[in-house]
Amino acid sequence: MEIGAPTFLRISLRTELLLEAMTRATALTAAMELAESRVMSECVTRLVQPDEVKAIVDETIRAGVAAMLCEEAEAAPRTPDQADAALAHIGTRLGALRQALRLRDHAAAVEPARAAAAALGMDAVVADSPPAARGVMGGMIDLAEAALAVERGATVDEATRAIRAERFDGAPADRLPRSVMLTAASAHAVDSAVSKDMANKQRGTGRLMFAFFGEAPVDHVFSPTRLTEWVLWLNRVPRNWANAHGKNRYTSVGREVDVHAVIAKADADDAALRAGVEARSDLSLREKRRILASGYVERMAEKTVIAHHGRAKAIHDSARALGWAGGAWTPVLKDWKRATARLFGRCDDPLMLHVTQQKRRLAWTDERLFKHLTSTMLTGCFSQDRRWRKGEFAIRDAIYWVPLLVLMCGLRPEEALKLIKSDVQFRDGIVNLRIEETPDGPVKNWASERFVPLPEALLRLGFLEWWRDACERPGEALFPEVPASTLTGRISDVFGKRLGRMLKHLGVKDLDEDFYALRHTFITRLQLAGAPDGLRQAIVGHEQDEIINANYTSANLRLFKQYMDRIDHRLEIGEHPRHGFPVIVGCGLTKGQAIDIAVSLTAKGARAWSRGICGAVVGSRP
Repeated sequence: MEIGAPTFLRISLRTELLLEAMTRATALTAAMELAESRVMSECVTRLVQPDEVKAIVDETIRAGVAAMLCEEAEAAPRTPDQADAALAHIGTRLGALRQALRLRDHAAAVEPARAAAAALGMDAVVADSPPAARGVMGGMIDLAEAALAVERGATVDEATRAIRAERFDGAPADRLPRSVMLTAASAHAVDSAVSKDMANKQRGTGRLMFAFFGEAPVDHVFSPTRLTEWVLWLNRVPRNWANAHGKNRYTSVGREVDVHAVIAKADADDAALRAGVEARSDLSLREKRRILASGYVERMAEKTVIAHHGRAKAIHDSARALGWAGGAWTPVLKDWKRATARLFGRCDDPLMLHVTQQKRRLAWTDERLFKHLTSTMLTGCFSQDRRWRKGEFAIRDAIYWVPLLVLMCGLRPEEALKLIKSDVQFRDGIVNLRIEETPDGPVKNWASERFVPLPEALLRLGFLEWWRDACERPGEALFPEVPASTLTGRISDVFGKRLGRMLKHLGVKDLDEDFYALRHTFITRLQLAGAPDGLRQAIVGHEQDEIINANYTSANLRLFKQYMDRIDHRLEIGEHPRHGFPVIVGCGLTKGQAIDIAVSLTAKGARAWSRGICGAVVGSRP
């Protein structure tokens, strides 16, 4: 079949047009894929949230309305021609903005978006993102329409009524609220803290929120979804993340802690440990899990996560105090616990573990008390700085007396360390300690003010004679050698670290049975001595319904001392051979009970053990 020339030309033209269209389509597809990849890359690097875009658009409109109000206040008379020219100019600008928006040309929004982001202290990446540019273009069109209405005779208040109703809940034009940023709300929460200790804790929570959210408006931070994501992220933060600052007692110059870098290092260490364990074929699944449980980096404990969640509420309340019009606080702990249960409880990976170090304060065991009461710290040490080595020095200072006061009188560590010489008093013939509110030493609460009698064990150890010698020295503090923390103002912070190092050298330190747990030990042993609940609460300074502890304890010192003396630590007290004052020479708490044995079995020994031929009495290491 032959094709005529005109027909051939028509077919060739159609083919050429089709090929050209296909070429254009291919190029367009490639361009779209390239643009999409760039957008995806930007989103991976910095995911722009809708609330961040809203904050930038709102700030742009707020600044535009403020400029219109200034122009209205400074307006001077003009001729009709000038008014018509201004009206035409704004109309032309409005048309150009609408045309640019239709063509997706956002060049006109770049500078206003950056100015708004800078005013809010936000990342420039957000201002340069396509969502922010589109939003700002829409805001600029709204402002141009309002300006056009003003040129036609409306006031600024009338022209912006719809915008203010939509974006600012109808706030007056001269009082449009600015978005509250996370750093401002966090700083306000720190300033509002009731103590230095709480301010430091609040500052730590703010650092963690900033590390996760960046400098973001609180609208973006306190949505339930985003807040749940933050609390879940806290599960990955190592327990000692804040210790990566590099400061120590030799240098106060450190570095800013990068929480994400700390998490990445912990994840890498865990992955390396897991790879090594998985490569071993000689271990059972249970043994592998046990090795991983003891070797994985400890992450933030559940109680700590809950505490950060509570302090996040303080930042939320501070944002509202700064003028944020957000809703009421919505706790997310239930969603967090449900999510963590799904993540760790229903995981198909048998080696998936979440390791934390939960502290559960327990009363000290007899073995641990025996080891502490008979340690060189109390019986005789090598030197002031080497109290864990045996020697001929008996140094009676805060390290010596304060743990005994906490153990035998139930004082809080801070209460014992803040004692002054006049707090040791005689009342009804009984030596007692007065715990009271002072300007430089506030008590925990009103119920903490009380009188606590000294038990017989402390008197036999010579506390009264030591106190009389201390009264001959200048100063009012009973333990002046312990400084207060420069960060929190608390004496127990510095003292606790010093005592902790010594207890570690002595082999007494334990996570659950820590220094403060000596107070719990006293409360437990006082209950075993038969003391009723009200009496125990009064001695240790716990709140009671209608009882004022200061009055109750001052009138019942003899009864309190009887119960306190029933607590028997089986101490053997004798005179120090060199210094002439009594010291602990023995303790009968664990007669024949303290055993510390390391057992190493060969294969033959293991078989004999299993048959019951060989055995050993292995006690828990105190």
